[in-house]
Amino acid sequence: MVDPEFYEFNTRFMRYIHLVFLMILSGSCLQAQQDPFLGDFLLRWQNAHAYTMQMVEAMPEQYFDFRPVEEEMTFGEQCMHMVGNIYNLTNRYIQEDTLYQKPDTHASTMTKQEILNRVNKAFDDAGSAVLNLDPRDLDTVTDFFAGPISKRRVVMLLNDHQSHHRGQMVVYLRLKGITPPKYVGW
Repeated sequence: MVDPEFYEFNTRFMRYIHLVFLMILSGSCLQAQQDPFLGDFLLRWQNAHAYTMQMVEAMPEQYFDFRPVEEEMTFGEQCMHMVGNIYNLTNRYIQEDTLYQKPDTHASTMTKQEILNRVNKAFDDAGSAVLNLDPRDLDTVTDFFAGPISKRRVVMLLNDHQSHHRGQMVVYLRLKGITPPKYVGW
């Protein structure tokens, strides 16, 4: 039988932890809303997320191994390359996770649904990482593989890189006779 005093203490403690968590989350949201750059990025990121998911969904599963020419990645590889890059930029350079391990990005062993799930999760996780970024850290210089750059530039690169590969996905869809989803850019 559980001691009622212990139960009451545990209940109060868990409520306290929950309240602290909500305060931290609220503070992060407020910081992003108060910083024009982060606020603009997060709105743009949500649209990019939705547009990318529509793009991936539009390609029939049997064409996920399609590549226009031998030198290009397959459609599935384009998707998983985006996933790998999103995690690399957010984990290594925004969150500065020194224990970061690259996720499995071998598209050839995944179903369309698995790829969709990975793309969706990568966008969600990156959005959370940026949401939790303290605006005062935007100008912090990080040791990027191509040379030192600010976290602000890493955040911009997040959007730039996935836009580049999503643009390639438009061509893949058209080459298969599929009309890409209507552009979502705002």
